[in-house]
Amino acid sequence: MTRCPVTSLGSGSARYNPRLLGGGSVVPYIGAWTGEPNCPTYVVRRPDKGIGYTDETMLDRDQWGVLWTRIGSRVGVGNPLFKKLHPVRQRRAMRRLLCQVCAQPADHTEEGSLWLVPADERNSGPGGPEGMTTIQPPLCVGCARISVRMCPALRVGATAVRAHSRVRGVNGVVFEPAGRYPGLSVTDRGEVIPYDDPEIAWVQAVLLARSLYDAAIVDLDGLTE
Repeated sequence: MTRCPVTSLGSGSARYNPRLLGGGSVVPYIGAWTGEPNCPTYVVRRPDKGIGYTDETMLDRDQWGVLWTRIGSRVGVGNPLFKKLHPVRQRRAMRRLLCQVCAQPADHTEEGSLWLVPADERNSGPGGPEGMTTIQPPLCVGCARISVRMCPALRVGATAVRAHSRVRGVNGVVFEPAGRYPGLSVTDRGEVIPYDDPEIAWVQAVLLARSLYDAAIVDLDGLTE
């Protein structure tokens, strides 16, 4: 099996400094770098149902049995890709509710964690932030304030939301059986497939998604770090 290059920061065993690696600019923990290559994999159709790798190990699937993409983790190597999320670090931040920028615990109270909702996603759920599904992890107060000033997607408008959340599903590449076994075709619909959807057996996951509930809009400037 071809191994992916991994650094300790990729697994979260070292403290992440979003300013040091960016030469003074802020590089979010969940962002990808040009020096982090996709690792060679060969996706196959399984005899029972769904997909797998020819050299699959127990590390390739999450606790719900979903197959995840393989990618190298080499934080700080090359140039930051601000519009691309790193699957391993995004998934870790989402699972542990870590700040997507500094990788420390996100701001959390009895009312829930702190999330930033971009203007174009504000009404993506049936009740605004309430019930919406997001692939963006929460934040701490300090990093949230920095993000609304420096992130192009947030500068045009963002809403700070306090909400509880639950794991919803994954975003990734969807395979479909094609013709006689073991044929496969690929679609990339750009949507979140819920964990309770039978189709998830055919997904090569890239990003973890959570749904927000008990959501309330808050004043970011009025929050205490």
